[in-house]
Amino acid sequence: MGMRHDIQRPWQMISCDLFGPLPRSGNGNEYVLVITDYFSKFPFFTPLRQATARKVIAEIEEKVFLVFGVPEYCIVDNGVQFGRSREFNEFLNNYGVRPYCNSLNTPQSNPSERVNRTMKTVIMSYIWSLPVGKLN
Repeated sequence: MGMRHDIQRPWQMISCDLFGPLPRSGNGNEYVLVITDYFSKFPFFTPLRQATARKVIAEIEEKVFLVFGVPEYCIVDNGVQFGRSREFNEFLNNYGVRPYCNSLNTPQSNPSERVNRTMKTVIMSYIWSLPVGKLN
């Protein structure tokens, strides 16, 4: 990804990743879509009931593209909702966004993975702080 030094403004490049499955919430959500602005490192979280390409596309379009503008680049992994999804790649292509797929074996090249590690630590700290019996 030699173009990273060309990133000069917020929302020019985003990274996306899924966190989960988690225990089902009261609203039926089991996943968190993590979208990170590469320039500012601003993380954006949106809960999902299902981790499908269609749901991921709808959230990215509604919560990022239509609010902050369409990025030039999108870093994703090769998961079925992202890099391996024809539907996701067509979505990016229709907006003129260049996808950059990182290998599932090198997640450190996706900034959203760092956010995921932090989120996991926070969630585990919260769970361990709950009194016994509060998990149900």
